[in-house]
Amino acid sequence: MKFRFLLLLGLLAGIFSLDAQDIREAIKADPAMSGSIYTSYKPDLTPQVAPPKGYKPFYISHYGRHGSRWHSRDKLYNTVLSYFSEAEKCNALTDLGRDAYERMKMVYADAIGRSGHLTPKGTAEHRGIAERMYAGYPEVFSTRGGRKCHIESRSTNVPRCIMSMAAFNERLKELNPEIDIHRECAERYLSYMKNLKNLNAMYKYTKGVSEEFMDTHVEPDRFVSALFRPEYADTLDRRMVMRNMFRMACIMQDVDYLGISFYDLFTEDELFTLWRCYNVQSYVTFGPSVPYGDSIIMDAKPLLHQIITDADDAMTNGGRAAFLRFGHDINVVPLLGLLGIEGKCARISVDSLEEVHDYWADSFITPMATNVQFIFYRKPKSDDIIVKVLHNEGVCRLPIETDIFPYYHWKDFRDHYLPLTAE
Repeated sequence: MKFRFLLLLGLLAGIFSLDAQDIREAIKADPAMSGSIYTSYKPDLTPQVAPPKGYKPFYISHYGRHGSRWHSRDKLYNTVLSYFSEAEKCNALTDLGRDAYERMKMVYADAIGRSGHLTPKGTAEHRGIAERMYAGYPEVFSTRGGRKCHIESRSTNVPRCIMSMAAFNERLKELNPEIDIHRECAERYLSYMKNLKNLNAMYKYTKGVSEEFMDTHVEPDRFVSALFRPEYADTLDRRMVMRNMFRMACIMQDVDYLGISFYDLFTEDELFTLWRCYNVQSYVTFGPSVPYGDSIIMDAKPLLHQIITDADDAMTNGGRAAFLRFGHDINVVPLLGLLGIEGKCARISVDSLEEVHDYWADSFITPMATNVQFIFYRKPKSDDIIVKVLHNEGVCRLPIETDIFPYYHWKDFRDHYLPLTAE
């Protein structure tokens, strides 16, 4: 089963066309893969193709989502706990409901006051990414023979992003204490680090679309009846109870030190259906859908422009080995769309929402700690710079002609993308 699941991960993380059976099998093998945007990080560790002879890495540019976190607000924990506490007052819990209530009380005690913050798993995710980056590109981080290794590191002004940056930087410094890292968190960078110009409008425009899909597909009666006695269950908003319990189940993988799960409360079909609903929600809100995606993709223009100009500066003036940036999924996904990465930017009409899961799987595209890495290479006595793009540490195919895939000539990359970043 483990081998089969890893095989599925390789299929889904690469240049893929999904189908419902692929996702069903992934969720069956590991229910946590139904976690949508709450799915914890699983890197694509497919062996990398060596660069052309003589080329060595010299610069890395990176944008990463914060790592695993608690739910963003205390409200969800309060709401879910109240389902059980109020039912207990009425002696309306089933045996399974009482068991779930005991688990929820432990979750509540752990989470309240930590909502939105990085969990220990989130710290471990970023430390792991940093360690693999260091091991994969030792030339970039070397300080042998007096070489200077200077890194610029920036995060948005959200604590979980700051803590993600700290975890990443800390691991690099442990691996080589001589690395010089300049850390910064300032509002002046939010115009490209956390550009939300069109996102708020998308929440408004797409809410009805995703809610209608939810209402059409979620069948909550079996689930609610398993937890609450019939006469009490009739007083509840069953669909909302099921949705909120599913969100609680999904986040528990990000707080794994508790060893608590709620996935046993759901059937395989229910997990798959609920994942489909939240997958549609994330797709139409900040994915590259046909009716809404163009506006969201535009939000990534300042970020990609900054990535390109920072790389040009590193090549022209030197003095910087890496530029590390830490932000949010709502910025990473539009960046994938603007890059046009094959398998990561399916353009689907809302008339085809039933088919979204055949082409878009948010659990794989934007889990916690999602990252995009640009690895730059050069060789002595050559002006040709080449670049490789990674999504969650797996190679990407770009809409650019190349004779050295998965590497691209920087001139071709720049000529293709720089005009796309113009306002």
